[in-house]
Amino acid sequence: MKKELIDKLFDEFDKDKDIIERNLLEVMNIIHLETKNKYGKLTLTIKCERNDNNETNNNN
Repeated sequence: MKKELIDKLFDEFDKDKDIIERNLLEVMNIIHLETKNKYGKLTLTIKCERNDNNETNNNN
């Protein structure tokens, strides 16, 4: 059941890859990809964030 949703989401994502990429580059910072079947719903969120200049990577 869950595997079917994951496969379906990635199939749909692959078909719309160019549109998703263009939207992220030109217009949007967050995109929600969603698919569902009779058993449930799966949502994938892509979020682009900018690092603040004051933020450093001291976690390494």
